[in-house]
Amino acid sequence: MSLTVDYSIDGGKTWDQATTDGNISGIGSEYYSGSFNWDGEIDLPGYEGTVLFRVTPNNCMAGIPDIEEVDVEYNKPPDIAIEEVTGEKFGNIEFFYTVSDAENDTLSVKLQYSDDAGSNWNDASFIGDVSGIVPGGDSYSIIWQSDDDLPGVDSESIWLMFTAGDNDWGEPVYIDSVHVDNNAAPSVSFSISNPDSMYEDYLDVFYVLEDSEQDTLQIELYFSFDGEDNTPATVYEDILLITKDDYSGSLRWELDDDLPNSYGTAKLKMVPTDNDIGNPDSLIVAINSFGVCAISVTVPENEQTADFTVGYTVTDRKNKHIDLNIEFSTDNGKIWNKATTEGTISDISSEDYKGSFIWNGESDLPEFDGTARLRVTPNNGYNGLPDSSEVILDYNKPPSISVEQVTGEKTGVIPLSFTVSDEESDTIDLVIQYSLDSGNTFKIGTLLETGWDSFAEIGYCYQQDTYIRLTPYDNDPGQAIEIGPFLTTNLVSDFNHDLIINGDDLLNFSNIWNDKDITKEIGPVTGTPPDLTVVSDGKVDSEDFMVFLWMWHWYTKNPIIKKMVYLPAIDEENTSLVYLSQKSGGKVQVICKEKITFLQLFMTSDTDSGNEYTLTGTDYWEENRKGVVLTRNYSDGSIELAAAILDSSNDVSFGPYNVAELSVIHERKNQKNIIIYYKARISGQTEIIKGEASI
Repeated sequence: MSLTVDYSIDGGKTWDQATTDGNISGIGSEYYSGSFNWDGEIDLPGYEGTVLFRVTPNNCMAGIPDIEEVDVEYNKPPDIAIEEVTGEKFGNIEFFYTVSDAENDTLSVKLQYSDDAGSNWNDASFIGDVSGIVPGGDSYSIIWQSDDDLPGVDSESIWLMFTAGDNDWGEPVYIDSVHVDNNAAPSVSFSISNPDSMYEDYLDVFYVLEDSEQDTLQIELYFSFDGEDNTPATVYEDILLITKDDYSGSLRWELDDDLPNSYGTAKLKMVPTDNDIGNPDSLIVAINSFGVCAISVTVPENEQTADFTVGYTVTDRKNKHIDLNIEFSTDNGKIWNKATTEGTISDISSEDYKGSFIWNGESDLPEFDGTARLRVTPNNGYNGLPDSSEVILDYNKPPSISVEQVTGEKTGVIPLSFTVSDEESDTIDLVIQYSLDSGNTFKIGTLLETGWDSFAEIGYCYQQDTYIRLTPYDNDPGQAIEIGPFLTTNLVSDFNHDLIINGDDLLNFSNIWNDKDITKEIGPVTGTPPDLTVVSDGKVDSEDFMVFLWMWHWYTKNPIIKKMVYLPAIDEENTSLVYLSQKSGGKVQVICKEKITFLQLFMTSDTDSGNEYTLTGTDYWEENRKGVVLTRNYSDGSIELAAAILDSSNDVSFGPYNVAELSVIHERKNQKNIIIYYKARISGQTEIIKGEASI
């Protein structure tokens, strides 16, 4: 008897001869019951699953086979190797690994952790290469999200287990005693009550701790003096086991124990810890374990114009000898300068802690006028707490002024001649005042560059006794100087303030009339010329006109005033507007080529020829117009004519125009060498044209 042994892994569709070990041929009847070994691992290396195993007897003919299902597992599990892990880890921790597999199967990797030395294992939260891993020497990585699995944990005994698998998991690889620190470190902030103060014996510190995990904390306080290394500070409070309910608290640094007989600045540093050192805080504090001295000063409240006494009181609980450092500032403490003093300001014993000294302010601040600050700092070996006070000083030398007196009769803008001087060359202001009551009272006036405008200040007046007072100022007033008395006359109708009422004033009046300028009205009035008082009625009308005529005639008849303004021709100005035309009967016509609204004529005397003249206006100033013609004979034989149109109608006429006539009273009617001077304004224009005409 022989046996045919084969197997199928596809449910009997195909069969393959099995490799066996043992006697399966030439079997005698006495061995009909026996066994053999199937070397399945040779036939199906790496196979894992169900196999149909068939044995067929054959005694020269195939007999009836027997088929059995056999579960086999010939897979070789993979291996994994982890790169070395060192040091403290936290948060997302990355591991690098390689895998190998005898069958080169596609693999998976899993990561587990234990926080109890391997007694219990937990699946880890991770990202990275954990599936579809192909063996062959390439390096892969996996990132353990330790914050998710072990939040707040700080342990040096965390175990990790890495396992690779295909259909079967291989042998795990362990990493023990990994230091994982996911602890959120605590933080602290601290303060002192008076950071600008200087501390002598102890310092109370107020702290606030913060820790997201609310662990039991401890704090450590260090100090560094003048840049030295940090040294543990002496405190007597329990700062080792601080629970969350005591995260806010205070402690006292016994600085006199740590820094006896010291002066300067110390840096305090507070460090919180749980399992880890947290975020510290620090501040700078001024210390003086020698003891802090202080001072208060007293200065006069009123303005000081000379050196003055300053009182002081020193306090020092250790009663040391004191020196005083005395300074002054004129810029509110930005810059300090050493003060010059008289009196004892050094080596002051405790018996003399209350005393005084003299500040020579005038020598330190010559010419100063304002507020200064005086600061006094006591020193018992180290500067103590200063005190400062404001003091009002006036060391300014006032300016002075000299003037030239004004005499006689003045009008309009009265020129003033003066000289101002100041020892400090300060910028000087001048205040002008005037008095109309013999200097009993003065009113503030306005000083122009050209002088004092009497008309703007007091208006129309006649021979008014006037005083002027000039006072120079820098920060302080100088000695005032008075000018006067002198007479001020601002004649009604004298619009240009020259003490003459002539054609120039008629020109101004015609402008006022046509513009209805009520700011310059002159009627009605009270009084008699020349001393008239204008009573304003808010309009320019016939009353103003009558006042002007009244003053014209007063001036004409005034035997005292003999002034006359001549109008010499100017070469470059127009001399072709007016010409003279001789007529029979000793008359000479004054002809104007264009229509005019103002004319002023002057003719000087001709005493050598014995001629006498009269100058009159024509009906040019009357027809269809409201005009005025005024004439005046001066005592020297000169003649003036002034004419103006006050209201002009839109009449149509064409020049030339006969605007005035000159009559000669003499036997010879034909006259030669007659010259007149004129000023005129063409209708519709504002320019005044000056010239001369002659025959």
